[in-house]
Amino acid sequence: MVRLLDHRNTDEARERVTIRRMLVVLAAAGALAVTAQPASAATSWHFGPLVKTWINDCYTFDVVNGVGEYSGALYDAASPPKTGEVFYVNVVLSGIDASCAEITFPEIKLPAGVATAISAANPILCYTVDNATATETPDTADCPASLGAPLYGGDGSIRNVNGPSPGTWDTRAPKAWEFKIPLTASTAGPKEISFPTQVISGSITQMLYPSVSLPIAQGTTPPPPPPAHHTIAFASSPRSAKLSRTGALSLTVTPDGAGSAKVSGTIALRKGKSVGFAKRTLSLTAGAPVRVTLKLSKHNAAAVRKALRHKKLTARVTLAAVSATGDASTTKLTLKLKR
Repeated sequence: MVRLLDHRNTDEARERVTIRRMLVVLAAAGALAVTAQPASAATSWHFGPLVKTWINDCYTFDVVNGVGEYSGALYDAASPPKTGEVFYVNVVLSGIDASCAEITFPEIKLPAGVATAISAANPILCYTVDNATATETPDTADCPASLGAPLYGGDGSIRNVNGPSPGTWDTRAPKAWEFKIPLTASTAGPKEISFPTQVISGSITQMLYPSVSLPIAQGTTPPPPPPAHHTIAFASSPRSAKLSRTGALSLTVTPDGAGSAKVSGTIALRKGKSVGFAKRTLSLTAGAPVRVTLKLSKHNAAAVRKALRHKKLTARVTLAAVSATGDASTTKLTLKLKR
């Protein structure tokens, strides 16, 4: 049976070999550029610490490294990513010494104020890593287009679309993989991204938690968009109204926007002779019916009532509205007067 032994029992020579192999992979990853990342002569990978499993080899039973893992972030230390910008982080998984059948299931854990920025322009990138030659080869066949559901405390999982359920990666030595994930931050300050990873080595299940920290600078806050232009219209406009004995004419209108309106009106008694209502100013709320009352002077009210005994009269009402966005509109109503 495979037993997990404390790494303190491992000889120093094997430890040095392990670290050298992983440093080769580190150098290879640092030399590769990400086309979706803004170009900068000082842009480079900044890596977190190497973490690894320790197991008994399935055949020799020697205490050996199982899987090693580390993560990094790509940015210019003199000009770190700003809020709203897209930057890449990576995680590298490598089989080291063990001959055991080892599979790995990595996830990503994001701090507050950081989110994924996966798109056609900024995709997830996957690579197979050759430890012997320190080279990488893009792997589009197994690479997911998006993160899967997490199983071990992350915010999303990096699943092998062709791997055994739930999408694990074969990390038997000397196989290795690198995954690059695009992120963006909405808040400034130091951010730590980690990659909770389940490693199954023979009959042993272990968890690795590689992480990397990077600073996020405050980006320029974009100005708020200008308010959309809107001219006020009035729904359900009346077609008739009754003039009260005191010369008041009341009607209800419903504006489709907020603002104000100046209301005026006239009544034609005969050709060349009209009387006018006193002007009103209204406060308007979008969708809220408003009652409008226009009044004639006592003398003009008597003239209108007298004319109504012999003929039909019409009131013409004008609503000159100004919306909250400063857009002016004019609505004219023609109302048949009732006795």
